This record gives sequence, C-alpha cells and structure tokens, in this order.
Amino acid sequence: MAKTKQISVTTTPAAITVQSLCGTVTVSELQSNASWPTTDFQIMAPTSGDNIEYRTRGLAKVFTKTNPLNPRFVPGDVVGYISVPSGGPTTFVQYEE
Repeated sequence: MAKTKQISVTTTPAAITVQSLCGTVTVSELQSNASWPTTDFQIMAPTSGDNIEYRTRGLAKVFTKTNPLNPRFVPGDVVGYISVPSGGPTTFVQYEE
C-alpha cells in the first residue's frame, strides 16, 4: 500500500527518510501550495555531502532501489536530502510505492 508524508523544505538539507517497505520514493512540491509550482529544488544523494542535483520547479525526483538481491527500501532508510536554493519554507510530498 502506498504511503505519503509531507516534508517542510528550506535551504537546510532535510533527510528523505523511508517510512514503509517500498521499491520507489518520489518527492515533489505539494501541488496544493499557493501559486504551485513555487520553487526549484536540490537533491543530494545518498548523503547531504554529495553533489547537488538541481531540479526545476514542478518536477519530481524518483529514487529507485536497484539492488536485485535487496529490491526494497526499508523503514528508516535515508534515500537522500532535499533543500531549496533560496527562500522557503515550502511543502513537498514524499510518496512511497
């Protein structure tokens, strides 16, 4: 069963932490935010010290578990970190499937 949660995103990287056994984790700005899409965002993965992947406002980032011997994320796994380059806070949604 799919699971969602909201993440408050600021200029400080926030961990994207898995809540359920799942194969993919998708993060995107909450479409019910006023004036959506409101901001570009940054992904660092798998740690907050990794290179920044810049994403354009309105797009999503999908994390997929690719290990054939262990094809699912488990609760507590950190798949990456998310922040906005400036401004914020804004609300993102994390969807696990």
